[in-house]
Order: sequence, then structure tokens, then C-alpha cells
Amino acid sequence: MNDTSDQSTDQAARRMPVGLFLRLATMMALQWGVWVWFPFLGMFLLDGKEFSANQLANIFVVAAIGIMLAPFIAGQLVDRYVATEKYMGVAHLLAAVAIWQLTWVDSYWAFLLISLLYSLLFGPTTALANSLALHHVPDRDRHFGIIRVCGSLGFIPASIFLGHWLAHEHSPDPPRVVEMLVQEGEVPETDRAELLRRRHVKVAGQPEVKGSLIRQDDQKIVLETDEGEKTFDKSKATIRDADVIKRRREKQVALGIADGFKMSAVLGIIMGLYCFTLPHTPPQKGEQKYAFMEALGEIRRQPLITLFLVGLPLSCVHQVYFIHTGRFIETFAFRTNWIDQIFGVGGGGMMTLGQMSEVVLMVTIGLYAARFHRKTLLLLGLLAYIVRFGLFAYAGQLEDVTGISPTVSVIVALLMHGFCFTWFWFLGYLIVDEETTPDVRGSAQSLYNLVLLGFGAILGSQFAAFIANRSEIPGDQLTYDYTALFSWPLWGSVFCFFALLIFYPKKSKHQKMTR
Repeated sequence: MNDTSDQSTDQAARRMPVGLFLRLATMMALQWGVWVWFPFLGMFLLDGKEFSANQLANIFVVAAIGIMLAPFIAGQLVDRYVATEKYMGVAHLLAAVAIWQLTWVDSYWAFLLISLLYSLLFGPTTALANSLALHHVPDRDRHFGIIRVCGSLGFIPASIFLGHWLAHEHSPDPPRVVEMLVQEGEVPETDRAELLRRRHVKVAGQPEVKGSLIRQDDQKIVLETDEGEKTFDKSKATIRDADVIKRRREKQVALGIADGFKMSAVLGIIMGLYCFTLPHTPPQKGEQKYAFMEALGEIRRQPLITLFLVGLPLSCVHQVYFIHTGRFIETFAFRTNWIDQIFGVGGGGMMTLGQMSEVVLMVTIGLYAARFHRKTLLLLGLLAYIVRFGLFAYAGQLEDVTGISPTVSVIVALLMHGFCFTWFWFLGYLIVDEETTPDVRGSAQSLYNLVLLGFGAILGSQFAAFIANRSEIPGDQLTYDYTALFSWPLWGSVFCFFALLIFYPKKSKHQKMTR
């Protein structure tokens, strides 16, 4: 009888109050909603600002500087001197002012320096939001996944909204694009009518056909080509405008991404003010004055040492995903009108398919996290990386062999992001929390971010520039061989999979305690 009573009392104590859930869920939604600009940034810099791949890499590098300094500044302050919620509030308000400035600067160096300032302010707050939530939830396995998924629920609508904003405000129709080209002197006035008639038609498993549009209805498309008149079944074909129209429209979309910085600034101000209402999270007393030194001592043990060492190369390939995928989606030939109608333009909206699968996996993580070995889930997450980059690299070849549309392949690849993030990155946060003592968890989480989002992001940004330069197709317009580009992170993911398979221990401190 007493045992039953004790179990009921324990279960009641481990339930999360509704009020606490709503406060932490709102915090996570705003924290990740502020990142709305991130998946659009590569296209903005390459196509809008016309920065080089190396300049793009440098901007992503300085974006990681704040995360690198987080264990030594923010982690130290919140673990020893300042309440977490107060530090986050001030940092978000100042970061909002900084990112607004990116909407108007054109100089590469000005953009780089403001990005550095923003990174120093905003960078530490992601790890601190995780640390604050973990400090207050009654049960990490059952509750933190639900809290963290609210970050995705903030990021998804923000990104899709930005995609639709770009489609509505910064994606001109073909006649307007041609008018812009004529005014800019790129196209002679005499070519206006013919340019508007040019089309590219693609049928699965067949080469793309170029020609002038004769007529189009609900059933068929008729083109005048160099080989004569050709008719296509509209239900099986994808039609798009001429390359010169497509590329000029893409540039206009890219320039409009500056509005994403304004949106981020507004959300940052809301988040900064909201932070002052969060549950009080005071600094802890530790054995050493410098918390990050104590945390370093703890992560030198298994399984954390393997988690950190495998996480470093994995974060490099992860960075390639965020730098190149948005532009890949926006410029690759598989794009269709229905994709734009759902996700908007710019690539970032469609990338939220990954966050949607992430939501499902994190909402249900309490059902399986304690039942499966941490190593098993980590390996499945790495397998998802392999599938994702394999489909990105070989979507066209897969269509030629199997007839599967590249649209389907890329959608499946994007859905893999949920598995990648939940079963490696998010699970890693749980493992770090389990394997470290309470007084250094803020610093330990920041150190984990230091490896993945700091050193890994810096090396990954340079890696992304390296493979972009090697994959660029010579010509007047910036074009990449995406098979070559995505093959690099594909084989990097394979390496990480086997490294973790060999070196990660079968048992950890947490699992020994719970068995």
C-alpha cells in the first residue's frame, strides 16, 4: 500500500504544471523563430549581394564566433554570477538592434562586422534556453522533447510566412521581369515578345526540352522547338520560363530576403522582453570558480568524448546543408508551382519539411528514448544524414533509373532532417545533461554547442566554400553541379557513422544508473 502511494506521489511530482509548460514552450518558439533568416542566408548572399563562396563562408564563420565564446562568457556568467533569464533578455534586445542593420548594408566588410556583433549577442542564447528548460522540467526524457519541439513550431510558421512574403512582394511575374531586363539593358526591346514565349518543359525520365510556347491548356502543352512542334501531357510535365527570366526573378527574391532580418529583429525584441518573465534560474555554486574548466574535466570521459569528437566532423556536413540547401531548392529544376503555393519561395519555407518531421519525432521521444540504447538512436540519426545527402546528390540519376521524380526524392531528403536533428543533435543535448553534474550543465551545454555550432560551423563553412568552388560550373551565371557538391557531405556522413559505431560505448553512466 505504501509502495503504491509512494509511486503515485512520485508520478504527481514528475508531472509538469501547465503554466510552466506554456512559459517554456513560448520561450522555445520565440528562440527558434528568431532564426527565420538562417536557411535563406546562402541565397541572399550569393545571388542578392553577389558575394563569393569564400565571402559567404566567412560570414557563416563569424556567425559561429558567439557560440565559440559562449562557454567562456555566457556559460561562466549564468553558472556563477547572473540569472539565466536576465542574461538572455538583455542579449536578445541588443541582438535585435544589431540584426536590423543587416537590412541596409551593402559592403561585405560592414556585413561581416555586424554579423560578428550579432553572433556575440545572440549565439549563446540557444544553449542557455536549453539549459533553462532542462533546469525546470521535472522529467528530462518525458518533458524536454515536448518543450524543444515548440522551437520547431515557432520556426516553421515563421519560415513559411517569410517564403510567402517573398512570393507576394519580391517575386515578379514574367512580364515584369522582362520589363526589368529591358530597362537594365540586359535584353533588347525587340526580343521582349519572344522571350516571354520561351519555355522549358521536363517530363520524368526524359531530357528537358526548350522552345517557344504555342499554346497551353488543362490537358497539354505545345512547344515550337528546333525539331518542330512537340506536344506534352500537362499532367506529366513540368513547365518553366526561360533561364534569363528565371535567374532574374531569383535575384529579386534573394534581395527581398533582407526583410527576414527585419522579421527576426521584431521577434528578437518580443523574445528579449519575454525573457524577463521566465522562471528564475539562479547561478549555481561549484567546486571550481571557472565552471567551464570543471565541465571540460567531465566531458573527457566516455561517452561524451566520443560524442564530441564525432560531432565535430558531423557538424561540418550539417553546415553544408544549411548553407547550400535553400539555394538548391530555389534554383533546381524540380521546383513546381504547387511547392511555391504551399511553402512560398526562397527555399527556406520548403526546408521546414525537416522541422515538421522533427516535431513528430520529438513529441514522441518520451515513448522510445528510454527503451532504446542511446547509441542505437545516434546511429539511426547518422544513417538519416547519409540518406539525405545521397538523395540530394543523385536525385536526377535516380529519376533516370527508377522514374522517381526528383521532387519526391528531395522531399524525402528534407524529411530526413527531423531524424538527423532529433536522433543526434537533440539527443546529444540530453546525453550531455545526463552525464554532467548540475553545477556545470550550463557550461557543458555551451561546450557542446562550441563543438557543433562553433568549431564545427567554422570548419563546415570553409568546407562548404571549398566544395562550392570545386563544384561550380563555368559560365556567366552562378551554377553548381549539385551531384558533385553534395557527394562530399555524403561521404563525410558515412565516416561519422562508422566512427560512432566503433568507438561509442555500449553503456553510459545514465544507463547504468537507470537499470
